[in-house]
Amino acid sequence: MFRILILSIFFICNLTAAVADIPVNEESGFTYSLKENGNGSVRYLTPEYSFQSFIGTDGNTYKKPILLNASQISDPGQPDLPSSSTFIAVDAAKTYSINVNIISSQFTDDIEILPKNSWENDAGISFSKGEVYSSAEFYPENIASISEPKVMRELTIVNLTVSPFRYYPQQKRLEEFTEIEIELVETGESDNTIFQPVKRSRAFEPLYESLIANYASLERDNIPYQRPSILYVLPSNIGNLLGTVNVLMDWKRRVGYEVNYISSSSIVNSASDLKNYIETAYQAWENPPEYVTIIADAEGSYDVPTHF
Repeated sequence: MFRILILSIFFICNLTAAVADIPVNEESGFTYSLKENGNGSVRYLTPEYSFQSFIGTDGNTYKKPILLNASQISDPGQPDLPSSSTFIAVDAAKTYSINVNIISSQFTDDIEILPKNSWENDAGISFSKGEVYSSAEFYPENIASISEPKVMRELTIVNLTVSPFRYYPQQKRLEEFTEIEIELVETGESDNTIFQPVKRSRAFEPLYESLIANYASLERDNIPYQRPSILYVLPSNIGNLLGTVNVLMDWKRRVGYEVNYISSSSIVNSASDLKNYIETAYQAWENPPEYVTIIADAEGSYDVPTHF
């Protein structure tokens, strides 16, 4: 019996109108709106959180804030504080900075925050403090930041990260921000030359809606949709298996997909051949592949070289 490995890959490689507040989801804490000056504004309401306690080797009790679906900005030795992130779609031709307005916060005194141990998931608890614990400064220096622009198919996005906590180690004092406003400000022109498809993709819209804070406010009704498109990469020695794969490809055509396929022998002679072929398809085809499906046997002879 053949065990077939089918690997599907999503390709992730004009702004604004609506003024209503738009939450990304009920638990994220982020809500997007437009200010009167035309700048985007993200309001962050810190979701419910708790504190986990640890007894240190010095006998002291250390606390770690626990925030649902949190990310991390702390390096080992720094106070272990959670952060939250979302994406914002921006104009690819512009550069941006942010202004941060703290609307409300509260303080907890006489609290020792656990130092971050390691990025390894299975690392044990460490109580090794970094230099920040002996500094008069607070941590983190900035409670919000944005990344360099990234391309997610036809959209340009920035990652907004918010840390709703600030620790003063010398005072053993924790500031907990309950509401923050982050204003996105245009600062200049961008020299971005990254290719982006002209048409939008229905396959990507659920992903955009779940990840991008201002997606619902983008003026995109005048942008046409591409036809759904899938590319199959087949093993060179597919033999009798081709009949089974043809059934799959015919079904995809019947439900509306543009279906293309290529033999791995034509495009995997070197580590870069498959990548180059897909990039060409992505940039040159009228309907770029939204999915790439690599068909191969998980253990047997129907292989596709990986060049690892």
